[in-house]
Amino acid sequence: MRWNQNFLYGLGTGLILAAIIFGAAELIDADSGSPQSLLFPRSDGSVSEKQLTVGDTSAPAEKNPIQPDQPPAPQLQPKKTVSVTITDGMQAQEIAELLKQKGAITDVTAFLATAGDQSKNIRIGTYELPINGDHVVILRLITSDQSR
Repeated sequence: MRWNQNFLYGLGTGLILAAIIFGAAELIDADSGSPQSLLFPRSDGSVSEKQLTVGDTSAPAEKNPIQPDQPPAPQLQPKKTVSVTITDGMQAQEIAELLKQKGAITDVTAFLATAGDQSKNIRIGTYELPINGDHVVILRLITSDQSR
């Protein structure tokens, strides 16, 4: 019974949204292109009127158009990896704090919980790790020989 109630509630909500979305296009007079007014009730009992406009027929002028003979300016891509060096003698807690400091992880406790016994297999070296990476992926990178 509960499933039927939720289904009908969702179906009704979907139908109402579809009517609003597809019905809004009919509010514009196709011949004149003039916008129509929509009325929105307020909590104090009054009504607010808003103009409905679809699109903008006047395109704003570009501030800096690209000339055909000029190559586009290079855009800097955000760095997606960080370099992390794990040295001999570092404990799992220190490694997790280093990873957080460099931005490879966001939560030291969650990383240590994910690592569990694998923290004994962490290898020394310098690694390129993804920023805010998945803990399992980072563990796989710092515990295998092929990743360095």
